[in-house]
Parts: sequence; C-alpha cells; structure tokens
Amino acid sequence: MKRTFWLTFAAAVAVAAGCRDALDVTNTNQPDVARVLANAASIEATIAAGYQTAHNAVLYSTSVLMPQVYVLAEEGYSQLNNFDMGPQGGIPRSPIQNLRGGTNHFDDFSNSQRAARLEVNAVNALDALMKAGGTTGTAVPVVGNPANAATDSAQDMRDRAFAFFIIGVDQGQLAMRYDSAGIVHPGMPADSVPPLSSYQDVMADAIRMLDTAEAIASKTWGTTGVTLSVDQSWLGGNSNTMSLGPSGTFPQLIRAFRARFRAGVARTPTERAAVAWDKVIKDAESSITKDFAVSSGGSTGYRIGYSSQQNVAAAWLQLSPIYYGMADTSHAGDPLGSYRDWLAATPANRMYILIRTPDKRFPSGDTRKAQQASSTKPTSWTSHPFIANRGGGGVDNNADDPGDP
Repeated sequence: MKRTFWLTFAAAVAVAAGCRDALDVTNTNQPDVARVLANAASIEATIAAGYQTAHNAVLYSTSVLMPQVYVLAEEGYSQLNNFDMGPQGGIPRSPIQNLRGGTNHFDDFSNSQRAARLEVNAVNALDALMKAGGTTGTAVPVVGNPANAATDSAQDMRDRAFAFFIIGVDQGQLAMRYDSAGIVHPGMPADSVPPLSSYQDVMADAIRMLDTAEAIASKTWGTTGVTLSVDQSWLGGNSNTMSLGPSGTFPQLIRAFRARFRAGVARTPTERAAVAWDKVIKDAESSITKDFAVSSGGSTGYRIGYSSQQNVAAAWLQLSPIYYGMADTSHAGDPLGSYRDWLAATPANRMYILIRTPDKRFPSGDTRKAQQASSTKPTSWTSHPFIANRGGGGVDNNADDPGDP
C-alpha cells in the first residue's frame, strides 16, 4: 500500500512538472527590453528616433496641457473650453492643476517620462554591446586596422552622445511643465521605478545629461581623427545634419537647449534671480547660429497637434494686446486707439485698437483695412508677417471676437 502511494505520488509530480514545462514558454508577442535592444541596428534605431518622440510628447498628445500653457502665458487667447483654454484666460491667473477627476495631463507626462526611460535603456544596451566588443558601426573593430576602429568608435560615441542629449531634453521638458517627475539615468535597471523628485532636481539631472552629451559630442574619437555627423533624419529633416567634434554644430544645439532649460525652469522671482545667468549667456552665445526647425506634418512623423487648430477661426486663437500691444508706436489719444489708452482703461471699457509698428512680424498699414490687405498667408515658417489682422480677405475672413484680456 505504501509502495502504491509513493508510485502514484511520483507519477503525479512528473505529470505536474511536465505540465509546468509545457506552459512555461516565451511570449513573443510581449517583447521585453533585452530582446527589443538585442542588436546594434535596433539600438541605433531607438536612439535615432528619440528626438521625434521628444517633440511629439510636447506638441502632440490626447491631453490638453500645451493649449492651456499657451493661454496661460498669453501666447494666445481663447474663450473656448476646448482643450480647457478658456478657464486659463482669466485675470488673475489660476494654476493648471492635476487633480483626480479633472483635466487629463497624464499623457504628456507619461510620454516624456517613458521616452527618457527608453533612451536610458538604449544607452545601457549600447554600453553592453561595446563592452562585449560590438559596435553600431560598419563592423567590429579589427586589430591592426586603426582606420576601421576609429570609424566604429566615432559612430558608437555619436549614438551615445545623441542618447544623452535626448534624455536631457525629455527630462528638461518634464521639469519645465510639471512640479515633479521621476529621474532616470543610464545604469539603472530597466524594471526600476524611480520616486518622484522636485522639478529643480529633475532639471539639475537634465543639465547633467546635456553636459555629458556635449562632452562626448565635442571630442574627436579614434586614432585617425574620424568624426561623424548626426543625420538630418534624426533631427526632423529640414537640412538639420549636424557635425560632431570640437567645433561641431551638434554641440552648439546641445548648448542652445541647455540655455533654454536653465533660463526657463524658474517659477518665482526668487528662483529667477538664482538662475546661473552667466552660464545661460555663455551657452546662448556659443550655440546654433541659424534657426533650428523640423519638417512636420504628412509622413514626417513630427506632429503639430493643437497648432493645426489655431487658424480655424478667430475664437480658436487671438493675440491679447497685453504683451503684443507693447509693439505699438502710437501715441496716447490717437483716433485709431493706442496701446497706452487700452492699458489705461478698465477691462470692461477696453476698446479695439490698431497696433501700428515697423516690426515686420506685424502687418503693416495705418488703417485696419490696409493691415488686413498686408496680412498675407505665410508660405513658410520664415514668412512675414507672423501675425494677421483678421478679416477683409487676408489670411481668413473671420472677424475678431470680443473678449478680455
């Protein structure tokens, strides 16, 4: 009886073990980080797509943060509740709050946070590849062939510099928009969950990532002095190919982002006074010397999100005279109105005014009809004027909608 029991038990264990082995299979429909970044080509492709992801995380999502920020900063004005723009247009301003049951701001946060983590994972995979003797270059460096080794080393370092740049951009954008975020950095395990840190700490780490990117991108790698460029496809096309090396244009771009982040993260006058303005100025003066813009729309992969709605109708976006009126050169008491008269009036009694200025970003003319005629539809992002006097057959025939501010 005892023998039968043990034989039966052993058989049951064997069957159970067999069932467990049969069910213990890899789910190829749910790839993990190691398999996604298993080879040089996938590592480099992930890094190369980083700027597009960073761009879209800010300007294109299903949430509504950026349209609210535009209105909050007086870069635009609308009374519509679409994208929650209207509630942010009042004076005094109310903060954009991320509360349960309120407006969804999670998508923007999640997109930037996950984009930074993906680049961290790519750097970790690249470092492991290089440690094992591999490369994202044309071939594994060959002993006795220094030219090939230099080229491969330069390509690895180009990829590494770009990845650090993207991590810095993603975390810098998080610090600019949110009061806290998770700090990610190369070397951390793919499954680790960082705690929330203050925006000051997030920005400090973003600056460190940009520092590292600049340090790598500014060097000449390899015994033959080989340097490579960041291909324009990595930076949104539009002839944005940028060189590496001590006087390269890619380090200049890194410095441009670093200057913007250092200057823009401050929330209060005290924080603004504490900004390292000497470093901001140094970076700005040694940054890019021509405009940096991406080719967006269509099949480019770069989205413009809410910006496509800005010219739908006057109610979607108008420019408040609070800031833009400062360009007006009219004198107080002018029959056509002036910024000075408008600003002096109480909000309930403010009148339409004609902003007249030699600034080419504004439509020219001493009458509204003349300004409407000069409000030609732009043909490119460099076209003038930037600003239209609506109605009259210019950019569109929509009349202005009254409102305050």
